[in-house]
Amino acid sequence: MKIKEVIEEGKVLVISDLHYPYCDVEEVRGVVRRESPSLVVMLGDAVEDSRGFDTLKSSLGKVVHVNGDEDVIEGDVDVLSVSSRGRKFTLLHGHQLMNEDGEKLLAKFLMKVNSKIPPLLFCLGFRVKMDGFLVLGHSHALVTFPSLQCMNAGTMSRKKNLYNDRGYVVIEKGEARAVRL
Repeated sequence: MKIKEVIEEGKVLVISDLHYPYCDVEEVRGVVRRESPSLVVMLGDAVEDSRGFDTLKSSLGKVVHVNGDEDVIEGDVDVLSVSSRGRKFTLLHGHQLMNEDGEKLLAKFLMKVNSKIPPLLFCLGFRVKMDGFLVLGHSHALVTFPSLQCMNAGTMSRKKNLYNDRGYVVIEKGEARAVRL
């Protein structure tokens, strides 16, 4: 497992599950322009078709691509540890927790009880393994669990999934916040 640690005192923009080319490239670029981050993190499942992806990636500034299970090209790391104002943030796609088919089956069942249970369990699953404030991709849910110090980072993809919470995460001044689109 490739792990990279960075100290970033500027703004970090976390974009999860783009599923390029199934995203609005101009929307992605617009978010980057508006947020003006010093670092963009593509939190897995960034690219399903590599044609044109390098052009998008190079237009976003300084980028770290965290590996996802549907990426057709290898990312830079499996886990990114970001220190912002002395606070540690651990970023990973999250597909490492369990088998995808089993995960979807369980999530579909639990969503009928309460839609927040699957992302909550996702956070709990990694909470026991990782330290720092967790930012997870993979689920396409955009939800924060402050008491667990964990958030699911949403998606900017147009691809349908169990959750289609369009948005992204900003890490700045030692805090993380979710932004809905």
